[in-house]
Amino acid sequence: MQILTELINSLKSDSPIKQITVGAHWTVIQSQYCGMASTTLSDKQYGEGSVMNAGSLHQMSAKTLAAYAHSNNPLEASIGLASINSLLRIPTRNLLSANAFDVIAEKGVNKNIAIFGHFPKIDLLRETAQSVSVFELTPGINELGLEKVPEILHNADVVAITSSMLINHTLDGILPYLKPGCFTMMVGPSTPLSSVLFDHGISMLSGIKVIDPELLFRSVSQGAIFRQVKGVELVSIQKQNLSHIY
Repeated sequence: MQILTELINSLKSDSPIKQITVGAHWTVIQSQYCGMASTTLSDKQYGEGSVMNAGSLHQMSAKTLAAYAHSNNPLEASIGLASINSLLRIPTRNLLSANAFDVIAEKGVNKNIAIFGHFPKIDLLRETAQSVSVFELTPGINELGLEKVPEILHNADVVAITSSMLINHTLDGILPYLKPGCFTMMVGPSTPLSSVLFDHGISMLSGIKVIDPELLFRSVSQGAIFRQVKGVELVSIQKQNLSHIY
């Protein structure tokens, strides 16, 4: 979990928790800023592990709560990542509004694509790419388990990674197998828009910017899936010195 440690250490300031909601699909925390992450539950047969200090999380500082990202309890890890995102200042200029799928499709023409996580329209990518390998923790039809990463990933020219891999702690294990010079994109509302990820081979970050916290908290607390979430906009940042884009 080296990347999570670096993300937490990179946070320039701390802040009290102003508001927190752990919704059915998304977790949202408002501290210095407002951040969100996927609400991830474990695969336990009989219920979930308890969240440490549940009921008192709003009394903690955001940086203290960010340490939950290291937890082996996926729900605690979700809360921790949302807290990290709540302390990240989002650039105000040079943000891109590019659709993540369109970027992957364009970069992947006649190339080998590797995808980690559930992405829409994968069949469309297969029509133009040389190959498309899909990795999942619990692989289904035409999907691969992570044990195949050393065998396949070094041939991928374009790689798309769900930001949920920060929550399930599998990201560190795949990055060493990236092909030098490949285009690697992290995608999803959980994505920390931080240069730390650029330092580990990510080329582009595609996440969200909160524009109306009240609408966001309301929709998430009412069980919204992402297409129903209000108060956010999709944004992307390409690899570069972030000090030039604030």
